[in-house]
Amino acid sequence: MSDIALVCLTRDPEANLEPSIVKLQHKLSEIYNDRIVIASRDTAPKTNTALTESGWTVIDQSEEGVGEARRDALRIAIQENYTHIHLCDLDRALHWVSTYPDEMKRIHNEIPNHDFLILGRTHRAFETHPKPQRLTENLTNQFFQNLTGQYIDVNAASRGISSKAAETILNHSQAISFETDVEWPLIIKHKSHLRLSYLEVEGLEFETHLKHQKEIEAFNGIEQWKKSLDQDPQEWLKRVIIAKKMIETSIQTLDNST
Repeated sequence: MSDIALVCLTRDPEANLEPSIVKLQHKLSEIYNDRIVIASRDTAPKTNTALTESGWTVIDQSEEGVGEARRDALRIAIQENYTHIHLCDLDRALHWVSTYPDEMKRIHNEIPNHDFLILGRTHRAFETHPKPQRLTENLTNQFFQNLTGQYIDVNAASRGISSKAAETILNHSQAISFETDVEWPLIIKHKSHLRLSYLEVEGLEFETHLKHQKEIEAFNGIEQWKKSLDQDPQEWLKRVIIAKKMIETSIQTLDNST
C-alpha cells in the first residue's frame, strides 16, 4: 500500500464515464498505485465494472448526499492508514490526467508536504467554465477571501488531505452537500493548528462535458453546448442556490467556531 491514495467520488447512472475510465486506466495507474472510488448507489454497474477491471477499489457511498460521500473518503484515509489522500471528483481526475498528466504527477508528489491543500484553478482554467458557474463561483471565492484575507478558489473540489486533517474534519463536519468546499478549510483554520495551503493548477479546467457527450453532439460541439448553458435559466438558478448555500455554511461554520 502507498502512503497516498487517489480517492474519487462519482455519480454515473448512465455509464457516461465508462469509456474514459477504460481509456485512461494506465495513465492514472502510473501516478497513483492506490485508487479508490466512492460510488453513489445509482451509479451504473457498467461503470463500477470498468473501474474494478481498471484496478480501482469501488466502495458504495454510505448515505445519500455529497457531503457524506466526501466524509466517506476521509474515513477511508484513516481506516487504511494513508498519510494523505488526494480527493477529487472522478470526472475531474480523468480529464486532468488526459490533459495535464505531468502536472498531476507533480501534485501527487506535493501533497505529502501539506496538512490540507486546496487545489484551485488558474485564471485560464477557471475561464473555461460556463458563465453561470464562473460568476457564482467567483462570488463564493470573493466571500471566502473576505473571511480569510486570502484569495482561494474553493469550488474545484480537489484537495490534498492528511490523516490528521481528516480526523479534525470528521469531528466537526456537518455540511450536507457541496458546502464542504468552504466548511472543511474553515474547520482546519479555526478548529486546529494544522496548516491550510493553496495551489492553482491547469488540470481543473472544465470537465463536465465527459458526462454529456450526447448533449454536446446535439449542439454540434462543446462550445455551442456551453453557450446553451449560459442561456439556461435553470442552470443559473442551480448555481445561485449553490453559492447561497456556500455563503450560509461559511457563516454557520464560523459561528460554531466561536
